[in-house]
Amino acid sequence: ESAMNLFSEYSNSLSPVRSRGFSLLELTCCTLFLGIIAAIATPNYIASLDRYRVEMAVKRMSNDLQLTQCSARQTNSTKTINFTLSDSAYTMVGINSLDRASASYSVRLTDSPYQVRMVGLIDSTLPTLSPTSVTVAFNRFGLPDRGVTITVGSGSRTQLVQVAADSGKVKIQ
Repeated sequence: ESAMNLFSEYSNSLSPVRSRGFSLLELTCCTLFLGIIAAIATPNYIASLDRYRVEMAVKRMSNDLQLTQCSARQTNSTKTINFTLSDSAYTMVGINSLDRASASYSVRLTDSPYQVRMVGLIDSTLPTLSPTSVTVAFNRFGLPDRGVTITVGSGSRTQLVQVAADSGKVKIQ
């Protein structure tokens, strides 16, 4: 028993003094390090978020243009899609909304999850003008009455969605 007491006293005398917290210098260094990491990472994070939002919005727009085109073929009737620059929105007339059967299918790009803007519209029938809205009508064969180029952007990132006037082919650039 006395040998155990002697051993415990000896080991306690060798153990370093334990502090009860961090020093001000340690906290300052950690805060500075985290600040530098955040300053480096934040611009890259914002740029990747802008890229992701724009890519998802143009994919949705491309799919909705193709849906309008297919719907025109399937119903053997003309289907239209209206793009409004000021609202950054489009409406597919004659196609029911997914969540409200009595309303037309509409997408507002400024809403979540996209949070992007339509920054430009070019109508192939009026290439010198910058219209505030464009309506594309797909006939019963799925061919559009005009070509259109829609520019979608967030931050410094932009992408184009184009509908070819002659074929109706939708392309993302």
